[in-house]
Amino acid sequence: MSAETMLKSDPVVAIIARTEPFSELSDPHRQSLAGLCRMQRFTKGNIIFHMGEAGDALYGIKSGRVRTAISGPDGREMTLNLFGPQGTFGLVGFLDGGPRMATATALEPCEIFRLPRTAFLSFVHAHPEVAVHVIGYLCGKLRDIKGRIGETALLPLAAALAHRLLTLSEDFGDDVPSSQEQLASLINASREAVNRQLQDWKRQNIVGLHRGGVRILDRARLEQEATELGA
Repeated sequence: MSAETMLKSDPVVAIIARTEPFSELSDPHRQSLAGLCRMQRFTKGNIIFHMGEAGDALYGIKSGRVRTAISGPDGREMTLNLFGPQGTFGLVGFLDGGPRMATATALEPCEIFRLPRTAFLSFVHAHPEVAVHVIGYLCGKLRDIKGRIGETALLPLAAALAHRLLTLSEDFGDDVPSSQEQLASLINASREAVNRQLQDWKRQNIVGLHRGGVRILDRARLEQEATELGA
């Protein structure tokens, strides 16, 4: 189960300063938001929230990894995204108060701050300029979603996989902690097809493979795979 603690605001301010959609806010605004947050600790496998629950908070990761996924009628799951330190998740439900669109699960022990929606709305009413930053963030997310649709619908598998690995490396570095099954779900491909492509890249020393992850060995070659094959 998760544990929740009240912390001094300073550590949370540092997280907020690096966390979208609040990274462009002024220091006083960050301090105020940090005072509204509470830090929670989750063990591996803990459910942070379930799909369909009311969106009552935004979550930001101090340490650990989180997976969001949806489940079909047959029980099969599809990974929507993976989040690492400094990432935020649960934004849509947080902003509109509607039901969660996915289930969020801790993939390893996590420290996560929780910003309650009611407290944030009161803060925005007092500081409407903060809403401008949030709107800009949402526009960026929409562009990102459009790009991901292109990955799965328009690009060949190799280009989609290369692009997805490069995107994940922005959060996790060259050692991407994502299983082949998760990667396959992210680009709407079969695990077998992803494995074949990764094995081919391994033979070319573009990536290295280890249990539960992929290490980027030659970023330039992977970038070439992403651009040339998708052209």
